[in-house]
Amino acid sequence: MTQDIITVTCVPWVTLIPGERAEARLGLSVAEGFHVQANPAGGPFLLPLQIAFSRQQTLRAGRPRYPAGQRFRLQGSADPLLVYSGKFDLVVPVEAFADAEAGDYFLKGTLRYQACDARTCLFPASLPIVVPVEVLTPINQGKEVAVPVQARPFAQAVRS
Repeated sequence: MTQDIITVTCVPWVTLIPGERAEARLGLSVAEGFHVQANPAGGPFLLPLQIAFSRQQTLRAGRPRYPAGQRFRLQGSADPLLVYSGKFDLVVPVEAFADAEAGDYFLKGTLRYQACDARTCLFPASLPIVVPVEVLTPINQGKEVAVPVQARPFAQAVRS
């Protein structure tokens, strides 16, 4: 039942040099007629949308920034929920360690969420997330280095 409720619509490449930070902006989309619990969620017994990344030797994901939730009242409930619906972005800081070697890397994580329609909430579900990261070699050590912004395609064909 949770298949295709939330999909990853865009995960662009993040380009870094060792020791630097950048942001990954993940585009997400919730199927029409559904919403997912926001982070923070509107109640103590609801599972907020959360993203967590596995540890790597080259990269580190920082604390995600979640958008503000929208108020939504479930039929028969007195208290409004905080939810995400439609399209929205999550922002995740990404850092390449100072000793990172140049190359392409893939920061792997899991997006956990609880989806609901207008009457009921479904069981919690999860979705694998992959953030592609390119680490460049600094051209001039000790000097300001311009890191080119690249529009490299990356398709993530993973659905819940």
